[in-house]
Amino acid sequence: MLTDILLAVNLVVAVAILVVLVLIINRLGTNGETKKDVREYDNLKEISYRAVLPLKIQACERMLLYLERIQFPMLVKRIYVPGMSLNALHVALNQNVREEFEHNMAQQLYVSANAWQAVNAAIDDVLRQINDTFGQLSPDCDSAAAAQQVVRLDNSTVANAIAHIRLEFDSL
Repeated sequence: MLTDILLAVNLVVAVAILVVLVLIINRLGTNGETKKDVREYDNLKEISYRAVLPLKIQACERMLLYLERIQFPMLVKRIYVPGMSLNALHVALNQNVREEFEHNMAQQLYVSANAWQAVNAAIDDVLRQINDTFGQLSPDCDSAAAAQQVVRLDNSTVANAIAHIRLEFDSL
């Protein structure tokens, strides 16, 4: 709840800054710019950058944490409970990946399109691999064996998305 409120406040601040920037850009125009206008515009850009930078850093942190949490060993460690049914494990893994992503969707405002695409590709690949694995299991397979198979799945798209987020952070 508190995280949602903070996210909403951050979003309102970012939108307000963007509105001010648009108004100033429209006021400056291309013909009547003076040195003073250009300095004011540059100053406002710097203020805007300083205001948005913490939000961009937070977005990188949150996306990195999310990606770390959906790596198969971490995901199974958090979700698997001995004795749970095969179907319950399958549903819980999918649900966790989707719910955490939905909770972090607003972060796309603060990361580049390339980074966001890498995150989406990782999520799609994680869900596909989980569903493919459970689709290939025999009905009499127990959830412990299924969990072990999921732990051994390939995390390369998640690693790629993590690399994109780290590059994004380094470019700030």
